[in-house]
Amino acid sequence: MESGVVVPRKRDNSYFWRSDEDRYIRTHRMDGYLLLSEMMTGRGWPRSPEAIKKHAKRVLGINLGKYPESGMHRCISCGKWDVRPNSHAGRMGLCPACWRRRQAEAIREGMDEKKAEAEYQREKKRRRDARKRLQREKEKNNGRDCGTGSGEARAREDLGA
Repeated sequence: MESGVVVPRKRDNSYFWRSDEDRYIRTHRMDGYLLLSEMMTGRGWPRSPEAIKKHAKRVLGINLGKYPESGMHRCISCGKWDVRPNSHAGRMGLCPACWRRRQAEAIREGMDEKKAEAEYQREKKRRRDARKRLQREKEKNNGRDCGTGSGEARAREDLGA
């Protein structure tokens, strides 16, 4: 079964639980099943509070409380939103919004690093090419003036170049 598709059951009008819904319940389990029902309905997954409570107990093995738990912490970055303890953001002490902002900032920083690295490599190549050009000119001039230098310069001189 695909996670983004709602599959109606054969025997009645209820729907199978999707993996997205299970993940959402696991992530927001500290909010209580009443608030979870409201949030899931807002996301387009209409479920009754009792259905959420029973599904969490039977399938996911989670005992949901009726109301949000008092052990919730505030975000260390903004202080506005509660931290979800069993998510990547929660383990860092951030609310989901601040977590996404930090991810976007990290992506921008990575892009800047790539641009800086490309610029550095261009400058390195320009310097290397300039050194090679100088070396060739030096060998060419030394070969003509002194009669010494690389074999290539002497060969060119012998050919009348």
